[in-house]
Amino acid sequence: MEATDTEYVASSAVEAKIEAPKKEKYAKFPVAVISLVNSTLGAGMLGIPLAYAKAGLVPALLMHVMMGLLSWASFYFLTYSAEATGCYTYGDLAEKIFGVGGTIAVEVCNFSYTFGPLWSYLIMIGQFIPSLLRSLGVPEGNFFLQYWFIVFLFGFVIVQPLSWFRTLDSLKYTSVIGMFSMIFVVICLIIRYCSPYESLNVKVEKGGLEAVHPSPSIIQTFSTLCFAFGCQQNVPIIHGEIKEKSTKRMNIITVFSVTIVGVFYMLAGIFGYMTFTSNLLSDEYAGNITTMFSDKDGLMIAARICSLITVMFCCPMNSLPARIALFNVMKAIRTIYRNHKAKKAGMAVEEMQRQKDLDRSPSNQPLLASQSPAMPQFTPQPNADEAGEGATADGQNTTVSFAPHPGSTEAPEANEEGERDEASEDADVARATRRTVESTYDSPPSTPHPEAHEEARGTDNWRQKKCLCCTYRTIAYCIVGSIMVYLAIILAIFLDKVNFVFDLLGSTAGVGVAFLIPGGMYLRVIKNPTRFVNVNRDPNTTRPEGLEEFRERNEKMLVRADGCTCGVFWAWVCIIAGCVFGLFSLAMAIIFDTNLQNYVNW
Repeated sequence: MEATDTEYVASSAVEAKIEAPKKEKYAKFPVAVISLVNSTLGAGMLGIPLAYAKAGLVPALLMHVMMGLLSWASFYFLTYSAEATGCYTYGDLAEKIFGVGGTIAVEVCNFSYTFGPLWSYLIMIGQFIPSLLRSLGVPEGNFFLQYWFIVFLFGFVIVQPLSWFRTLDSLKYTSVIGMFSMIFVVICLIIRYCSPYESLNVKVEKGGLEAVHPSPSIIQTFSTLCFAFGCQQNVPIIHGEIKEKSTKRMNIITVFSVTIVGVFYMLAGIFGYMTFTSNLLSDEYAGNITTMFSDKDGLMIAARICSLITVMFCCPMNSLPARIALFNVMKAIRTIYRNHKAKKAGMAVEEMQRQKDLDRSPSNQPLLASQSPAMPQFTPQPNADEAGEGATADGQNTTVSFAPHPGSTEAPEANEEGERDEASEDADVARATRRTVESTYDSPPSTPHPEAHEEARGTDNWRQKKCLCCTYRTIAYCIVGSIMVYLAIILAIFLDKVNFVFDLLGSTAGVGVAFLIPGGMYLRVIKNPTRFVNVNRDPNTTRPEGLEEFRERNEKMLVRADGCTCGVFWAWVCIIAGCVFGLFSLAMAIIFDTNLQNYVNW
């Protein structure tokens, strides 16, 4: 026992040394802001000018501001829920608040929200490469300029190996490069509007700028902006890594981050729309504004290269979360099946015990006696006499007596031995039932269920076995990553409209991840604080002022929200706005981004 305690203290000391740098990773305010901006600012910015063209300048600006406010509100909901429960990942937070069944719905949304960009990025790669090759002098009819060939080649040769990564530590620097690349693209758009190049890939018609574009497709601006502002999965992670975490500090970080991202997105939308106006609605260039500039424009060629690098390194940053979400769905389904199986086993044990108690009850004895006649039973009983006719072969004397059947009304007189036998039998049954139920439901780690132990050992052996230089677990990860890339390649070849992908994801999975799930989490936490608020979580501070602030936050969080408070109001606004705009935007995406628009006369 002493050795075990010593080992535990030693391991705790080692873990404390390891975890100490992690807690101070985002200790500084600017680093946390840059991390959140880096998670938000991405290739979705290339489709914002098209969103402005669909709505017109004034409605697009109003919807842009509204999306920034809703995104900030959803960040606050996730921050508050993570602070209250002590869970600082999106998946753990969903499992804590919604349970295993809710986790499946959340992870399905996460999978769609992370796999969809992989599809759209391959479409962008197929649009970037031809323009770069044309700028190098490759003729238009060359085989290597064909869209399907470029998507297949880059997807199979470059994107597929990048999807085999199990961690993204090696890509953390390239993601920062991608963020600054998108900022560079915005600067290029402003420069080209102020000093336009002499030629463009499209013929721009002057006077096409509209304050309001009267069309039902105006609602699609919401889904494009929803996809562009989406980074809700990373908010709990960044919140958990700041020093002396609190809702107030994280709220300031999210305000700065949303403001910075919103300003860059707004600049890209305004100057991109004013440059090309209604030409953005062309099916050939829709969704990727950089391909509309001239192939001989050196500044925009540099912008395309930066965008291409961003898109290529964003692919593994989406394939890994998609793979994790897929595995979490499979794990949740397996957990539900095992819980159902264990519940049935526990109910069977309880039913057996209940039937045994019913058979022994005094009120049931006459019924049993009437159903089965009393049959005498021969019971050998030891005799204290040293000699007699009942002597056995080994010299021990016994007498034979008749005992009535248990169902008979002529029960024998109870003796102490009979009472002890029945009591010991009941105790044995109770112990067996308790052991069965405990092993079925909550078996402790030190004494696992034998079948579960064998299954876990077999699983570990299967995962740790090596095939050549890789384990089977690594091979399984690579296979799943490759299958997702193949599916994305097929979708990108046969459905190559990137604006449709943005609208589809923004109106379905984006609405769920960005608004519905955070709003539902926040409502459940503030309506049931005693159930979800973890007052014993790590305060992450040793200062007396920090501990007092932590205690005051716990007292406020434990107060149940009654009526229509400010938080409840904003939560319902996010949920209702997400449902309404999401459904209408999905309908408009199906009509206007597909061939159905040819059959609809608005």
